[in-house]
Amino acid sequence: MHKQFAALAIGTLLACSAMAQGVDPKDYDRKIDLKNGETVYIFKDGRMAYEDSYGRPVRVKKGEVLETRQGEKLTVRSDDEGRLLQLQPKN
Repeated sequence: MHKQFAALAIGTLLACSAMAQGVDPKDYDRKIDLKNGETVYIFKDGRMAYEDSYGRPVRVKKGEVLETRQGEKLTVRSDDEGRLLQLQPKN
């Protein structure tokens, strides 16, 4: 019983320390404004995250087509909502 609790505690500490590292705001390569006031962030590793017009991270489906303010079409290749959540300022 004590070994199981110790293993659980160590696993929790490792997970928390990995999450606490956060993401540097300079980690994203491009920030693209969309036609409807929303934003897409493209990270240096090619992953994408989507933010609604209120600044809240939103999940998008892979393959969805978004339109930029300039009228260009952008196809969603990935959804990294968690990384965008880490970029958000903490209250």
